[in-house]
Formats: sequence, C-alpha cells, structure tokens
Amino acid sequence: MIWYAFSSKVDRLPPNEFRIVQEKRLRRAVRHAYDHTTFWRNWMERAGIEPEDINRLEDLGRFPICTKEDFVSRPVHERMGEDPKKCIRHSSSGTTGDPMVCYRSKKYYDYLAGYNLQGHYISLRKVLEIGPFDRIMRIVYGMPWEKDGKSKTNPRRKEAIGIAARIIGPIHDRFAKTIHFRSSADEIIPEIIEFRPKLIVANPSYLRILADTVSRTGISEIRPKALLVSGEVLDESTRKYLETIFHCKTFQRYSVSEVGKIAFECERRALHVSDSLIVEILNDGKPSPPGEPGKIVVTVLLNDAMPLLRYDVGDVGIWSDSECQCGRSSRVLRSMEGRQEDHLTIESDRFLSPLAVLSALHQVADLPRWQVVQESTESCKLRIFNQEQNQRSAVAELVQNLRILLGEKVKVEISSETHEQLRAKFRPVISHLNMRDNRWTMTNEDSSRRGLSVSSRI
Repeated sequence: MIWYAFSSKVDRLPPNEFRIVQEKRLRRAVRHAYDHTTFWRNWMERAGIEPEDINRLEDLGRFPICTKEDFVSRPVHERMGEDPKKCIRHSSSGTTGDPMVCYRSKKYYDYLAGYNLQGHYISLRKVLEIGPFDRIMRIVYGMPWEKDGKSKTNPRRKEAIGIAARIIGPIHDRFAKTIHFRSSADEIIPEIIEFRPKLIVANPSYLRILADTVSRTGISEIRPKALLVSGEVLDESTRKYLETIFHCKTFQRYSVSEVGKIAFECERRALHVSDSLIVEILNDGKPSPPGEPGKIVVTVLLNDAMPLLRYDVGDVGIWSDSECQCGRSSRVLRSMEGRQEDHLTIESDRFLSPLAVLSALHQVADLPRWQVVQESTESCKLRIFNQEQNQRSAVAELVQNLRILLGEKVKVEISSETHEQLRAKFRPVISHLNMRDNRWTMTNEDSSRRGLSVSSRI
C-alpha cells in the first residue's frame, strides 16, 4: 500500500469517477464482512439483506446502523475478518466508554502509514510551508506503549509487514517526537524548546494551556511554523488565539481511534473526508442536509481485519453547503460539533453542542480553566479552576456569556475550585443527562456518577 503515498489521486478524481471508486470499494467491503465475519453476516441476515443489495451509496440506507454497544456486545472472534495473530492490535482511548480492542489488517496499517506520509510529508508540509526536514512534535496525554514515564517505539510497527511501516516509520521518527502532558505546561516546555519543532500536533486544550503559559511568561523560543489540532472540537476563537500567540496557522484533522483518519483540512481550511471511508451525517436515520447537525456514521472501506459498516462513532457533525476549490472531490464537513453524549439538553427539542459552548465562552480572553457540568435541564454548574486575582473580570464575562447561551430558564451555579488532580486531559463540557461514561470528567465527585443514555434525537 506504500504506492498510495506517491501515486494515489483518488480524492482528486472527477466526482463521477470518485463515486465509482468508492462504490467499488463499498461492494468489496460488504462482501468481505459477510463472508468472513460472523457478526456482520448475522447483522445482515437479521435485517433481511444480502451483500448484493448494497451496490450504490444510496443502498447504504437499507443497512442498519451499528453502535459501539452493538459491536462490542459480541466476542472479538465474531467480529474478526482475519486471523487476529496476523493483524495489528490496538485499543481506543476510552474517552467515552471502556477502551475498545480493535484490529487493523497489516495491509491497511501500511495504507494508513502511506496516507500519513502523503498527508504529513507531501501535501501537509507543502500546504503549511514546512520543509522536508523540519521537526514535528506531538503532545499527548498517554500512549499504550508508554513505560516508566518514557515513550517507546510503537510496537505495532514491528509487527507490520509493509515497507511503509517498517522503513518510513523510523525515518519519520528521526524528525518527530512525542511528549506526554499531564497537568502543567511547565513540565513539557523544556522539551519543546530543546527539540525546536516546526509543527506541533496536539488537541486544542493542550495548546491553549501551552499558549497561556507562553503568553504569561514571554517565552520566545517556541516558534512553530504551523499547528495541527485533533482529538477535540476546534472553535474559531481558540484557532485565532493560538495563531495570535504562536504567529502561525492552525489546521484541524478529525480522527477516531477505532476508525483512523476521518477528515483533514486542506490549504483552504476545508475539512475533507478521507477517501478510505464513507461518511454519513444522519438525523433520525435520514441524511441531514448541509448546515444541519446529525450523527456521524462511518463505513470503513479498506480494513479487512475488523470491518466497520455504518458505524455510529458517537460524534455530531455538519456538512458544508459549498464545495472546496482545492481540487479534491471528497465531501467537506463544515464543523465537528463534538460527542453526542456531551451535548447539553436545554429543552426536549433544544440541544447545545460542545462546539457551541466553547465558541461562546472562548470569546473571553485570559481565562482560567473551566468546566460546564449539566445537572438537569434546569441547572448547570460552571466550575472555575485556579482563578487568579486579575482574572475576575474575565470570569464575570464568562458567566454572562454562559447565561446568555443557556437562556433564562437554566440556572447557572458558579463554583470556584482548586483541584490537586487537575490534569491536561478532561472534558470541558459534561451532561449528566446524556453521559454514558465518567472517564476524564475530572473529579472524584464526577467519577461517582453515571448518566443516562444519550438522546436519540440527534
């Protein structure tokens, strides 16, 4: 699959030819899933459909949507399309729900390596004006192969059989480094200054913490050429703030652990869907028109190890109502709104996405860390962590913006807190009405609670 890094132009085919390729891949993926997995064969038989019934993109509507709960309810061997011993094993992050054991075929793993090479070393570096030998630094909360506080070489690469993962991976590592962020930017700044990265890859929360520290201390040694954010929704206020502090452009990509890369921003800041999958945005099971939110449902086209067909990834997105002029034929997401279960339920027919909350509250400058916790449809708690004396006016504006956003019917309780366990990774917006899992909610109080299932209205 290394050919993809250099020769694949699938996403730049004319729309009609792009559709032909995607439908050919779809037919193959459905047939493979039916022939080689017990789970998907039973799934289709219960729905009264056969592989031959799914020929065109429009036929996907006949295929029942599969949730994570549906999928993990069956033993792993029933979900496997290849021998697990010959596949690459990994786990989802477990940010929502328990970590999910996943498998990728070695061919698909190398495909992703090639896709990554093309994206990060050819297309992305060209777009971001990053040189071929400029260094990349990733800031993460933890890695499954971390040991004794030190990150090791990805063990899955040693298991892969393709040239992309075995040869290009180590070359990539020569110019890339991963560091681990626990709570304070002070713990990672020395490594960043020493490594001098020209591209920093992290989620927006980590970058805001880093930007706050750089702004407060006047550090001038951290000067990347670009920032690439993933793992959380990116509001425009945060994008502008990061670009102001670091004096560089900020780009976004969208990934899900069990799926892989889903979408990436091109040079025109359009969030294009990857050609290795099919994305649907659905509301009450029907396609959402551009501009209207819906559940993101993904069909992975190239992973034979553990097929995923019409898989509800648990996120909400919105299609763009315009086409991008960059030359790519893949569809464009207008925005990623956040996880379904983190939406605030204000009324029976009114929801607020994490993106909407972040967009409203991040308009305020010089903020302490905060968290919005929904207790009921009538009340929310705004938790302010480690507030300093000079931040009082900012917090007052923050409270005002939240009250305007929620409306008069919702009571807002303010809680000033200093929490010793405050970590870099936590959820800024929590709804106890919708939350299925309390992972990364932040405190012992939160970890003792469990919410109801997410509303099906989105």
